[in-house]
Amino acid sequence: NSTNFLAAQQQFSVSSESVLEVVMANGQKIQFDNAASMSLKRPNKLKAQRAGELVDQQMFYDGKTFTLFNPGAGLYATEAMPANLDAMLDKARDDFDIIAPASDLIYSNAFERLTKTATSGYIVGNTMIDGKPSTHLAFRTPGTDWQIWIADGAKPLPLKFVVTSVDVEGSPQFEVRLSNWNLAPNLADSVFEFKAPAGSQEIDFIVPASAPSN
Repeated sequence: NSTNFLAAQQQFSVSSESVLEVVMANGQKIQFDNAASMSLKRPNKLKAQRAGELVDQQMFYDGKTFTLFNPGAGLYATEAMPANLDAMLDKARDDFDIIAPASDLIYSNAFERLTKTATSGYIVGNTMIDGKPSTHLAFRTPGTDWQIWIADGAKPLPLKFVVTSVDVEGSPQFEVRLSNWNLAPNLADSVFEFKAPAGSQEIDFIVPASAPSN
């Protein structure tokens, strides 16, 4: 199982290219590209960065605090977080609407989370992703279809992930391709610690209106 294999890795780094599809009011579909990289060290360290048309941000989680930094604007916000990666990902999403790159795949119980509401799932077939023999799977959940392509062999790493929002008019898709997997990056704890650059300014997180009140 790919998600179990990934959950068993104590540290890794990966690059990704994502495409977010947006359906305009007139029905026209527009795509926005992002490049991202992520380094993870279990049980409670994460660093990620995104750059693209819609986003320019860096994330740091050192096991105690989570910091979101916008290097272009020189702004950052920091929040105390649980000392557990899964709990941090949940809090960042639920309280601040912040989702780390490929976060669906890095939870310790990712397969359970992804499939708990699935109404169907099957193997589409065998194919090649970026020159690697892979297995293509497809699942349906209420309001969402999703597909995943997993490398064959002893290291069943996810290579591609596609989510289709079937309950949104036009059924927009979100696609991620994962590459440059390194399962032994030997990451020092200092990698995950945010050090504010000279001239940068700390601000508060904006709490979405839908976030639960404390």
